[in-house]
Amino acid sequence: MSRILVFSGAGPYADPWHPFPETSAAIASVLRGGGHDVVVTDSHPGSLLDLDEFDLLVVNSGGRLQEPDATRTRRWAPDHEALGQFHAAGRPILGLHTAVATFPDWPGWASIIGGRWGADSGHPAIDIATFFPANGAERHPVWTDLKCVTVYDERYSTLQLDVARSEPLVQHEIDGVVHTMGWFAPGPVVYDGLGHDARSYESPERRALLLNEVDWLLGN
Repeated sequence: MSRILVFSGAGPYADPWHPFPETSAAIASVLRGGGHDVVVTDSHPGSLLDLDEFDLLVVNSGGRLQEPDATRTRRWAPDHEALGQFHAAGRPILGLHTAVATFPDWPGWASIIGGRWGADSGHPAIDIATFFPANGAERHPVWTDLKCVTVYDERYSTLQLDVARSEPLVQHEIDGVVHTMGWFAPGPVVYDGLGHDARSYESPERRALLLNEVDWLLGN
């Protein structure tokens, strides 16, 4: 049985719009249903210092709106270092939804996750949306037994993808323009932009995508 840590947004790594306790509980439920041992921890200094005890880290947090704070950055430095070492050792990481906006006080995270929420990033109003494989990703294991994912969720658009390192996995379309909302990067690392609130995880297809991502990460 694989042991998974879900890093759930709280304090400086939360925001006013995302119910991290709700989504982290939903994530844990899906993963436990897939046969995994899951621990959920609210983000606080020291919460990433026992990463060696886990087979996979799931980052479900935000924090881009926090103003720079040198004292806070110093308090979090050991956790940032531990996460960097976890990645450098080839241990798998899955970032969900606002993970592209988390750790704004640590530049190393952008290179790990393979992209960022940028100045031009945004999304239309939350609604029923359909996500589909990126070109060439149809046969990737994360899409096993799936042709698309229809779900009540946000459609993140114009994310800043590190095109030199990241390969698109998940896309959606707005007014004829295709946007990448999921990818994989060396590590192994997967970013999955779905998961605004618990309604996202009510979709069987969305749950299947999450479990496929975890299975692929743990198998690499």
